[in-house]
Amino acid sequence: MAVTLTVEDGTRVANSNSYASIAEFRAYYEAHYYGATLFALADDDVKKLLIMATRGLDAGVEYKGSQVAVDQSLEWPRFGVVLPYDPASPSLTSVITGLENVVSQQPLEIPADVIPKQVKNAVIEYCRFLYAGDRDVNNDAQEVKREKVDVIESEYFQGSRPDIIPESVLRLVRVLVVSEPVGGAAPAQAVQLVRR
Repeated sequence: MAVTLTVEDGTRVANSNSYASIAEFRAYYEAHYYGATLFALADDDVKKLLIMATRGLDAGVEYKGSQVAVDQSLEWPRFGVVLPYDPASPSLTSVITGLENVVSQQPLEIPADVIPKQVKNAVIEYCRFLYAGDRDVNNDAQEVKREKVDVIESEYFQGSRPDIIPESVLRLVRVLVVSEPVGGAAPAQAVQLVRR
């Protein structure tokens, strides 16, 4: 069965399943030092990777703002995504939309019909990790902090599971999210599970 890639362009494309196109994927990896293998992948494999990466990113982070419509396929487009202006580092608040580089000295709201270039690049970068192996395998495994056998008491380190979304991918969208990834690298805190 052929895989259909439907790219969201900011207009709430029906049944969209990716933020990036095959052409964007190929352009990204053509300029990537270690991208030759990914650049050479068949279109169907690229489609699968883009779809998986889009799903994983949408499920793994909580973006600022709100979806434009409740019935849209993906988390973007969004409205109310405001980036604060930081006079100490104005380049951090510039947003590359793919169409233009916007630099503002005031808080900047991303237009509701734009998929930020950071989101597209994060999806494409995430494809590299997905191609290397299934990041969901053994994701339920947690590091044991303390275990008691009689009356079965276990304590785990919170956030000790392997990261599903790599840090290099998260850095690309960090300015667009309100929280760290679901199931990702949270500060080590104790969670106690007690069965009686």
